[in-house]
Amino acid sequence: MQNFYSFSALAGLQARQATFAVNLPLSLVGKLFSKEDISLPAHERSQRIINQGRVNQIAKYILDNPNSYVLPPLVAYVRTGEIKFEANKDYPQLGELKISLSADLALFDGQHRCAAIQLAVAKKPFLADETITVYLLANQGLSAAQQIFADINMNAVKPAQSIKLLYNQRDQVTAFTKSMIKEIPLFEKYTDLERTNLPTTSDKLFTFSGLYQANQILWKGLGDDPSKPITISKFWEILVPCIDEWEQLMDFAVHSELLRNQSLTAHSVTWMALAEVGLHLIKRRPNHNEWTFALERLDMNWSRQNPVWQGRVILGGKICKTRKNILLMTNAILQHNRIELNKTQQALEDEFLKTMQPDSNAA
Repeated sequence: MQNFYSFSALAGLQARQATFAVNLPLSLVGKLFSKEDISLPAHERSQRIINQGRVNQIAKYILDNPNSYVLPPLVAYVRTGEIKFEANKDYPQLGELKISLSADLALFDGQHRCAAIQLAVAKKPFLADETITVYLLANQGLSAAQQIFADINMNAVKPAQSIKLLYNQRDQVTAFTKSMIKEIPLFEKYTDLERTNLPTTSDKLFTFSGLYQANQILWKGLGDDPSKPITISKFWEILVPCIDEWEQLMDFAVHSELLRNQSLTAHSVTWMALAEVGLHLIKRRPNHNEWTFALERLDMNWSRQNPVWQGRVILGGKICKTRKNILLMTNAILQHNRIELNKTQQALEDEFLKTMQPDSNAA
């Protein structure tokens, strides 16, 4: 049996086909699975072209978390070669799976994980002896392989960004955002911790992912300042009472659904723009009393009908929240409150104003 790899395996049956689950050493991942020939046209392949950025991201995750990483199983099939399953006499579903050294195994699902594992093992050789579960199916031809790839990916439902961020225990901004929501009554009552897109009839106004993104702007912008958690908490404590719509919501004078339809204060682009405003004030006026004084007097017409938002945040009647939209909204808030723009902000503003000017050459 020297011409075979041998693994303990669990045999099963799915769609009337034999299946096997094995724990494969990471050192064999690169040796056992053949790479997809990307020179072939898409209809002759069973896999998409590898995204190297995604590979690097997974490899970094493994390397950064060697004591706590988790990788989902790979799903593979035997394209060519021999496999044998020798069942245990007492437990027929358990046994030894033998795969010939010349066998050609290909992946239905997990090619990015496979490539990332090889990168990680090359950088941290001790990972070679760790394992990943492989779910192995018999070969049913190219069309079946393509269909299985489609089934796996079409039926997969990605979790909402909010709940992915909420459950990330490694992220300092996540931990801070959780504590901030608990500390501020408005956020505690009106933040949906799980969904990123709120249903029309939801009584919530904020999403965890939106507040997280706003906090991330402040967190990164304040750099290595050890007091930044206190500063950011103070920012929100001062800001919340300055937004009339938020105060009305707390006083039951308006419903969340109405605010979502009529006011930009119900949308994450505004929370992120306000975070940019706060960062601008804190950097320009490091003295605590100065930036808090400016923030307490913040004033703005947040109605979606306010002409100042057209072209900045609202395009074609829809709210847009690209990085550029966020910064253009920041500029509008600063200028309305007579706060001087910095050079970068002014350059963006000048560019925006040029695009908004009517074409002098138009007939």
